[in-house]
Amino acid sequence: MIATYLFQIDGAKDNDAAFVALRVSQCHVYRGVDLKVGKIGWAPDLVHVTFDEDAGKYSLRLIELEATEPNALISCRKYLPESSESILSEFKDYLQRVIRECRSRADSREHEFEKLIQGLSRAKNITITTVGALRSDAKIVEELALFDQPKLCIPQQQNLQNQQSGNRPFKGELVLSADDAKAYSRCIMILDAKVRGFDCSDATLHSWRGQDRSQPLKYLLKKDQNRYPFLFLFIMGASNRGIKLDCEKILDELSCLWSAHLAKPPDRERVRNSLERYFPESKTIKSHDRMPVIFDHVTKLFDNPIY
Repeated sequence: MIATYLFQIDGAKDNDAAFVALRVSQCHVYRGVDLKVGKIGWAPDLVHVTFDEDAGKYSLRLIELEATEPNALISCRKYLPESSESILSEFKDYLQRVIRECRSRADSREHEFEKLIQGLSRAKNITITTVGALRSDAKIVEELALFDQPKLCIPQQQNLQNQQSGNRPFKGELVLSADDAKAYSRCIMILDAKVRGFDCSDATLHSWRGQDRSQPLKYLLKKDQNRYPFLFLFIMGASNRGIKLDCEKILDELSCLWSAHLAKPPDRERVRNSLERYFPESKTIKSHDRMPVIFDHVTKLFDNPIY
């Protein structure tokens, strides 16, 4: 599982567009507290942290945003001679201030940032790089390891927005952007239609999912919302805003719902695996795509959406 964190340090308005573009693909985001690193006290525009739980690795990227490639190359190189140990210490101090700010405002992100600082304190494998990127599309112009870091092979010209290739876990409590909430809702409704045998619509996705009377899962939930309260709140309430989702409760209700339509009742992990497997494709579906094509892709991806 990969967790990502994005922090906007420099609050200049010309950095806002890049921050907004990048935040939708991150697990956790924050802005509002200053950070200075290095002997001179550089202030990066953004800091991006990635935790690869399977590999036990953290990466910390100091990002400089510029309008042109030459300026991005110059800006990001100023960090190279700095001490990685000092930068990590300064970043952990910054996280402590972020946590205090969250606590003072009853901000629920406090818990996530506490987990991050604890992980960084225990981690044995932390890579610190400096990144020059464009404000227009967040494309990386150059990424380099600090001089005191091991030499790394870092792919160039990648886009920070595409780092996770659409993959996200379906585990525990997730804070979802509006886009990811819609994609998860779409993912559940499409797989539900396949599992329960309602995969015969010829409508576009927009029409199919928008009609409470004809969309199979919405129709069922409106009739029996007390039996599936968490599914009801998620499917009927997904809108243009981020949400916090309790995945385990959703999985329990889906397992119960689908059990009545399968010879062998699915357990929670099989349902979880199916959703995680289909989620990246569900993010690519457009509102004008037609349901026969969408269902055909599900059939090609799964011999059975559950087994």
